[in-house]
Amino acid sequence: MAKFTCKFTAPRLELNSDRPSDFKIWQQQWASYVSVSALDKEPPAFQVNVLQMCMSTDTLRIVLNLGLTEKHLAESCSEIIKAMDAYIQGQVNESVERKEFRTRKQGLDEDFKDFLVSLRDLVAECNFCNAKCVAKAIRDQIIEGLYDSTVIEKLLAVHDLSLTNTLEMVRALASVKDHTAAIVKTPSSAANKRPPKPTSEKTAKSVDKTAKSHGKTHHPSNTQNQKCYYCGHTHVQCKRNCPAAHSTCNNCKKIGHFASVCNFRKLQSRAVHVNSVIIESAPRATITLHHNNLPVEIVILPDSGSDIMPCSFESPRQH
Repeated sequence: MAKFTCKFTAPRLELNSDRPSDFKIWQQQWASYVSVSALDKEPPAFQVNVLQMCMSTDTLRIVLNLGLTEKHLAESCSEIIKAMDAYIQGQVNESVERKEFRTRKQGLDEDFKDFLVSLRDLVAECNFCNAKCVAKAIRDQIIEGLYDSTVIEKLLAVHDLSLTNTLEMVRALASVKDHTAAIVKTPSSAANKRPPKPTSEKTAKSVDKTAKSHGKTHHPSNTQNQKCYYCGHTHVQCKRNCPAAHSTCNNCKKIGHFASVCNFRKLQSRAVHVNSVIIESAPRATITLHHNNLPVEIVILPDSGSDIMPCSFESPRQH
């Protein structure tokens, strides 16, 4: 006999932890393995040995105590698998499985496709009478478990709703919802319009600063007595009540505030850098005074009125 070789790995089986639906999946995997490996061409006893190698220690212990005859245990994979299937079905609590199915709800961010797959997996353990009952059960649980109440209302409005129609409607409504959400996220022409100028505290401070630089200070319009920035007195904050409303400032010569609150002097008091000084003879003025009927002449240096008077060290001595 030729040596058996296969590049595929036989599927592992654990009866203690696997769900009944998982055992059915294992059965499909085993059938595929037998087909691709040509195991069915090998002697029955060899097939049983390969099957036992797929089982865990606990699973093999269960199989050996399922009441199979020695001949079945030694030569019949089909009888062993049938006995395991009966054992699995005997472990199913139908009431528990149906309760789990009936309480399955769609999660907030769960995709409908994942929700549907979960329902089909759960319903496989419920032992419903036939395929028609299974379809109705899935349809009812979709309506019961959907998160979107709007979709539920549309489904309930349909007479003689089938599972196929239910799936088509849910998918179509989900597609419309996703498309609408994508349109809403797209910037519209109205969104591109320039918004109105804000009236935040930051903007108010900016206006206030600009007003101060022109010798005026912005203040909020209210009816409470506050210190006025135009005259320096306390009165109702209204321009027509301010005594400086029509007065001319003696400092900057502008109308609307007193010199005592004028900021023009502060702006003018900034440091001045002199790059060069041309020294010339200072102009003199002669004043004649009469004292005891006698004329007295006094030579003086007139004041130019400048805030800055650069001069040489010799100028004071000219007095």
